[in-house]
Amino acid sequence: MKEWYIPDVKTAVIPRYKKRTGVLGLALGLILILIFGVSYYIYIVKEVTIVDDGKTLVLKTKAATVEELLKETNRILGLKDTINVPLTAKLKEGEKIVINRAKPVKIAVDGREIKLLTVAKTIADAIKEAGITVGPQDIVEPSPSELVGINTEVKIIRVKVEEKTQEVALAFRTIKRPTNGLFKGRTKVLTKGKTGLARTYYKITYYDGKVVKKEVVKQEVVKKPVDEVILVGTKDTVSRGGKVIRFSRVIEVVATAYTHTGYRTATGVYPHRGVVAVDPDVIPYGTRLYIDGYGYGTALDTGSAIKGARVDLFFDSYGEAISWGRRFTRVYVLE
Repeated sequence: MKEWYIPDVKTAVIPRYKKRTGVLGLALGLILILIFGVSYYIYIVKEVTIVDDGKTLVLKTKAATVEELLKETNRILGLKDTINVPLTAKLKEGEKIVINRAKPVKIAVDGREIKLLTVAKTIADAIKEAGITVGPQDIVEPSPSELVGINTEVKIIRVKVEEKTQEVALAFRTIKRPTNGLFKGRTKVLTKGKTGLARTYYKITYYDGKVVKKEVVKQEVVKKPVDEVILVGTKDTVSRGGKVIRFSRVIEVVATAYTHTGYRTATGVYPHRGVVAVDPDVIPYGTRLYIDGYGYGTALDTGSAIKGARVDLFFDSYGEAISWGRRFTRVYVLE
């Protein structure tokens, strides 16, 4: 039976080309491993940018999603905070994550305070988010264009401007005109005075219902007043029995007559012709008088029925008193 030859591997001669092929394969394997490793690194590790409330951070991360990135960087989103991409989104190379942090804002308006947590950029945006309507004349402090900061406090002043008119009566002047056609102490209205009318137009500004400014826009006289003209008597003399009597005033009176009663007068004298009973509040005691139809007299008595423009004339006899009776006459108060 034929025996097979088994060569000694250790002593076997390997051709040169076979050695070269092994080296090339090894090198090719290393290159593939390197390429795979770099590709894996590039795929796993990404460079991203985080802009958190205006602060920018550029970093490399192995996080696969936005949520993982936030956990990796210890970032927690508040209830009203916003982010520009979904938390479940896959991260990409060069991704830019923008986080807007909500800030507390207080708005004082219409007697109440509104609190809100907002990501609004400007005060105007925050006011709009709060559902507040601002009128064209309303005042907003700080300015609506200012940026919202931390713990921003806003005040809205409601401004109302209205025009009103006010009418005022214009008093008339009283003009006294002397005349010798009237007795001294007498007056007569020649022209009756009439009040005029002035109108003022105001512009009134209210802040939250309170008047802060009142401006006169226009004034006009609607109706001019009419002066009252009063004639004032200057005539102080009359002629009686060929004699000129000078007086200070004239009183139209009701004159009655009386005679002896057995009593003295109120001033303590015995009654006699020329004694005149008067109201002392109208004609003081001791005043010298001239009474038309009676003659001279002196205020020396009074009576319970003698009030105001009324006098009682004393007569020596009952017949004279009855003859006089009761009549209207003039009493001249002598100077």
